[in-house]
Amino acid sequence: MNKNTTKFSVITKNIIEEKADLLIVGIYENKKLELSPLVKAIDEKLNGNLTVYIEEEKFEAKISTSLVLSSLGKANFKKVLLIGLGKQQELKDLDQIRKITASAIRKADSLKAETVNISLFGLDSASKETVNLNAPQIARSIAEVSLLANYKFEKYLTTKDKNKDSETDQNDKFTGIQKINLFVGAELNEAELKKQVEIAIASTEGVLLARELIIEPPNIATPTYLAETAKRIAKDQKGLTLKVLGKAECEKLGMGAFLAVARGSVEEPKLIHFHYKPISGKAKKHIAIVGKGITFDSGGLSLKPAKAMEKMKYDMAGAASVIGLMSIISKIEPQLEITAVIAACENMPSGDAYRPGDILTSMSGKTMEINNTDAEGRVTLADSVFYACEQKPDQIIDIATLTGAIVVSLGETAAGLMSNNPELAEEVKKAFNLAGEKVWELPLYEDYESSVTKGTIADMLNAGSGGQAGSQNGALFVKQFVGKTPWVHLDIAGTCWPEKKDTCFTPKNNPAGYGVLGFVRHLENLSS
Repeated sequence: MNKNTTKFSVITKNIIEEKADLLIVGIYENKKLELSPLVKAIDEKLNGNLTVYIEEEKFEAKISTSLVLSSLGKANFKKVLLIGLGKQQELKDLDQIRKITASAIRKADSLKAETVNISLFGLDSASKETVNLNAPQIARSIAEVSLLANYKFEKYLTTKDKNKDSETDQNDKFTGIQKINLFVGAELNEAELKKQVEIAIASTEGVLLARELIIEPPNIATPTYLAETAKRIAKDQKGLTLKVLGKAECEKLGMGAFLAVARGSVEEPKLIHFHYKPISGKAKKHIAIVGKGITFDSGGLSLKPAKAMEKMKYDMAGAASVIGLMSIISKIEPQLEITAVIAACENMPSGDAYRPGDILTSMSGKTMEINNTDAEGRVTLADSVFYACEQKPDQIIDIATLTGAIVVSLGETAAGLMSNNPELAEEVKKAFNLAGEKVWELPLYEDYESSVTKGTIADMLNAGSGGQAGSQNGALFVKQFVGKTPWVHLDIAGTCWPEKKDTCFTPKNNPAGYGVLGFVRHLENLSS
């Protein structure tokens, strides 16, 4: 389900002589539009037509602009796509590289190119054209974007109209780019380049699985479906074991908070517990990762408006990223012990649903007064993060579509990060930002802590800030269940499903699978 259909390879051969439907070449912006040796060689192959076309179209190579020319049978590649890299001295970070790559690979898809050869950012040249950037990391970023940027989910589309004309039928045979070759210079460290690309390929498989779990309809992606997916994963990954706890087992553990949220649904709740140990050698650290797993959120008795409910199948996006990560864990082989926990259930209204005014007793023993059943994610996290902390990790990270307030604060650009440990917060920020999954740290002010830690007749109140500091309010609630364990909370309600515009990884109106790439980087950093 989560395999890439596109094959991505690193090649050191002469790119001009290799067959392809499309050759993508980067070109820097400059006043005279001086051409690189590669572009000059392509122009020579095309009898000077490329430079003529550049002049006719007044192509300036501004960042992410493009120009397409047919080879007219004069070369092994059918078309050449020039992609503008902007000014060389201004190309300073991997985010710019990702954006340019996304533009190029989406253009290739629109041109219906099945085989694509790429030369970008001077990786095939000894001239070290790219400023202050690491070649293996550039290659990794190109691979990740190339394998994610054109995501489509067509599982439930019915058979296409058989009465279309032959030309349309021919176009419909295109099912996406099948092969991408990234050309690099032989003088570069090919082994390290290929290693980074292999990590990229594995990581994107995890992202794609996360996306498919999120986009599946809620009548399919139930708590049981997540548990069955977890079972299939555990069979395939070396060093990975799995426990799935049902309602009765969760009751024995005293998970009164998690089970209360699940009560309104006919779907049985599932607590999914992955455990990974290094295949060889001693673990350097023990890290716990917890994903919010509400497979559909109606709001419960505090019912959401109909429009706000439409995409609430994505309220398990945190759980999906955890499952996606664990599906590739033996491919990236972190030198770490990992506990991954998901409390999966639906939040539904019914005669048995939990109510505003109810008092719940969590696994930790803390009691909580419910004043909003639509603030259910923090209630399930109370038990799942406490359960994870009972496994004695060195650090814990939870990832959750927790609050609408984070969307107001940060939009679709960045996830909100809140923490009880500045050092861990910096580590996670560094890893996620390097991965291209932006995070922004928000404070956890004591001023708002009393709003969740002082219920009227219980220890806590699940939604107590009166509309102020909503994201902090949710995080401060979860914080009460991690004790002294270094902890980071990631609120991904804005980044899990971009609606306004394409990102470099994700076409708009599609799930992002946000978190997998960042977690991979964090695990790598901890293992090094």
